[in-house]
Amino acid sequence: MTEAEAIGALNGMADVAASQVSIWAYITFGYLTASYFLGKNLSQFQCLAISGLYSVVALLFGSSAVIYVHAWQLTRIREGTVFDEFWLSNSYHGYVGGTAFFLFAGTLISLYFMYNVRKTATT
Repeated sequence: MTEAEAIGALNGMADVAASQVSIWAYITFGYLTASYFLGKNLSQFQCLAISGLYSVVALLFGSSAVIYVHAWQLTRIREGTVFDEFWLSNSYHGYVGGTAFFLFAGTLISLYFMYNVRKTATT
């Protein structure tokens, strides 16, 4: 693959990864908004249903973003491009691990937020 083709492939993967993170952020914002405004009024079943649905969808888009970040890093390592000259793009574990940690921790914190809203509403 030529350098121009590799850069094009890397840009495509970066676009998809950014889109997946954006969708995760939209879903998380919607869940947090629903938790804050409706959490104390939801029945236990409704709370479990919306939390379960949120967990599946958030982890689906989050894991998809991590897969594309991982593919970006593997392609960058395999194909020599100008990205190799930037210190930030050379941090393999920083990108993949950081993205995975951020998305997984954000999902768990969002679920705890719903639990906390419901817990403080009943006491």
